[in-house]
Amino acid sequence: MPDPLSSGAPVAELRRYACVPSTTAAGAERIVYFARIEFPTEFVCLDFDLLAARPHPA
Repeated sequence: MPDPLSSGAPVAELRRYACVPSTTAAGAERIVYFARIEFPTEFVCLDFDLLAARPHPA
């Protein structure tokens, strides 16, 4: 079992990038901004059900 987290310890890493149009003939975009949060799996377990029914807004 891993050591427990101390108070105030970071539990995620945030990486950011962004996209801008290319000036080349290929026309592909360059990534210059993208946000992604990475959680260490020894402390965090995420479970997603993308097909689950969601409540509709009122």
